[in-house]
Amino acid sequence: MGPDAPDLRVTARWGKYERRGGREDDEEAGSAVWRRVPVEGKVGPIRLQPGKIAPMVVTADQPAVHVEGIVRRKRRRVRGDAVPGQRPGGTKKRRDEAWLFQAVYV
Repeated sequence: MGPDAPDLRVTARWGKYERRGGREDDEEAGSAVWRRVPVEGKVGPIRLQPGKIAPMVVTADQPAVHVEGIVRRKRRRVRGDAVPGQRPGGTKKRRDEAWLFQAVYV
């Protein structure tokens, strides 16, 4: 990012895991497997003015996942975070579906 850039665009990528197959209430009914599903979304333009970056939804498929951050006045530093924002739901075996794995910003 150049020192005179007026805004920033972010591509966020991560993996989510979904449990497929089997029955949750019966371990003997079949073997369920966790499958990694790649997710990618883009946000921006983000104005590079000092202050907070308001939460921005990355992808409509996971609307609780958002990017937020802060732009610092000195040296125009930008700090951003991908925030899962979703609560683990369902049974104990499915709570891992709320996590983001291998998150990357481009």
